[in-house]
Amino acid sequence: MRKNIGIWLHNLNDDDVRALPQELVGDWEPNEKTAVVKYLNSSKPSMDDLFHGHQLQWFHICLFGCGTRLGSARSFDSSWTWRSDLSHYVEHHDVTLPQEFIRHVMQSREQAVLSDRSGRSDHSFWIDWCQENRSHAFETRIRELREEAEALYLKERTIRIKAMEASVGLSHATCMYRCCDQSALKDRAFCAGCEEKYSGTGHRASAYSRKFQEISKKPRKRFLELV
Repeated sequence: MRKNIGIWLHNLNDDDVRALPQELVGDWEPNEKTAVVKYLNSSKPSMDDLFHGHQLQWFHICLFGCGTRLGSARSFDSSWTWRSDLSHYVEHHDVTLPQEFIRHVMQSREQAVLSDRSGRSDHSFWIDWCQENRSHAFETRIRELREEAEALYLKERTIRIKAMEASVGLSHATCMYRCCDQSALKDRAFCAGCEEKYSGTGHRASAYSRKFQEISKKPRKRFLELV
């Protein structure tokens, strides 16, 4: 099974085991860095993918906040798999990679393949390596942002509930949702809080996403001050 490298924290709801690329900034040997970047960028689409028109990918803005729009097309060779954004983080932000992968690149005569169908891959190697090599300078900040995101969500939820109550009005009946003793909305079975809670599932994710951008939009200098 191929080892997957370059799996990043992209949302405050992601697992704590995922690292930010900023936590892995380090020194490179110039010749190794040049070879690794070249190798990461050397992959070509497989003939099967070209024939069937595969290569779906989504885009995101560089997590260092440099403004570069990065893709997610997946590449692989016989032992490793990675996304197309990884070369940017290595080349422009000095994000380090496992020595095992670097040795593989320096000794390899393979041609990596660009494909969205690289098969099953193992994430555990990358997760374990990140835990051993990452700077933990961002962990406190991430916890703080999660708390701020939840507070933002609750504040905005209260505003939405009050607006719904003012717009629809309240009845003399009690909300029919189990264990809820709030007044139901006029001509409805449930209160504004329950309707908002069970119909507005994207509101919490939106608050968390906006708070996460406070990390990814900071300039690189600020990141390096934290490391």
